Amino acid sequence: MIIDADMRHEVSRKALSYYGLPYKYGGKDPWVAMDCSGFTQTVYAEYGRIRPIKEGCMSVSMQLTFYRRRGCEVTKPYEGCLVFYRRRVGKRWSWHVMYCVDEKYCVGASGDMVCVHNIKYRPDIVAYVDPLKGVTWE
Repeated sequence: MIIDADMRHEVSRKALSYYGLPYKYGGKDPWVAMDCSGFTQTVYAEYGRIRPIKEGCMSVSMQLTFYRRRGCEVTKPYEGCLVFYRRRVGKRWSWHVMYCVDEKYCVGASGDMVCVHNIKYRPDIVAYVDPLKGVTWE
């Protein structure tokens, strides 16, 4: 089976269904609370489509490195890709990842809850990656 637009729409609908779920650092429970990486991994894993990174084994910045080494980086956002961004918090960088529902909006767990963000207003974006790039299932 080749990844197509219908599958990306299905995953996007699932991602949006988590709107309002509480944010919790380290959270991975879709019934209680999730953090950014727990959210994106849960969205893909529920469909059995992709499990790119074993749960809890990498930080968000290391996930980006993993995807870049697999050749998954893309030049612009589109439905199904991930948006990686970072912002300075005190003396350190805080890394985050969100799921793109289209070329303008992404959904992710940050702040208090899972919410929708306008990509245009995120000046701190580091990269876009497509974890489904080049993946097929028999």
